[in-house]
Amino acid sequence: MTLLRTIIRNRSILIRLCEKSDSNRVRNFLRSDFYIHDQSSHSRTTGRQSREDEDLEMKSIDSGCAVLATTDDRQQELIGVGTAGIFREEEIRRDLQRLIKLSTLRGYPNDLEPVIFVQEMKLRSRIFEKYQVNSACYLGITVVRPDFQRFSLGNTLIQLNMKCAKDLGSTVAFGVSVTEQGIRIMESNNFTAIYTLKYVDYQDYRGLSTYNYLPPEAYCKIFCKIL
Repeated sequence: MTLLRTIIRNRSILIRLCEKSDSNRVRNFLRSDFYIHDQSSHSRTTGRQSREDEDLEMKSIDSGCAVLATTDDRQQELIGVGTAGIFREEEIRRDLQRLIKLSTLRGYPNDLEPVIFVQEMKLRSRIFEKYQVNSACYLGITVVRPDFQRFSLGNTLIQLNMKCAKDLGSTVAFGVSVTEQGIRIMESNNFTAIYTLKYVDYQDYRGLSTYNYLPPEAYCKIFCKIL
């Protein structure tokens, strides 16, 4: 479904809903244009993403409010992605229990990439009780190719994520921001920070830090908004 056509850098840009067939293309785009530069990745190696985090982003594509931007020409170059998905309370709680179990089994030895962000998932699970809802739109990663940045495309993708979620019946949207830029974007879209989690508080079942390398910022914030 086409959501918007616009002109950026004298090129016609098409923004549409992601489809399941886009999954591999989106995954490769995130690997080349986001994960490799992401210093706050939930991973033992800076700039790489854990399988669990990546699978969560891919899962969001199937739920009807993830969007992508391409050039509106024969090449159809992918220039931007906004992952978002509608998650039910029971899904979040089930994922939390699975991650706690993995945390206990793996113990985070240095030769394993995945780092399970149990504390963050616990905070996410509280959103449903706080807002008295059984489902909510999770705004995941918003990435715009460098040569198309500074044209508010990322902000447009987020706004379309929320519109699609509202059209599907979601009344609450939430997102996790780990950079000052991300925090500014959420605040500019009238999100409210309801939880703050310091990276030193990310711990496994033994109480040990799950970060080998701390991100430049000291904390992440969980934002929510009534749609």
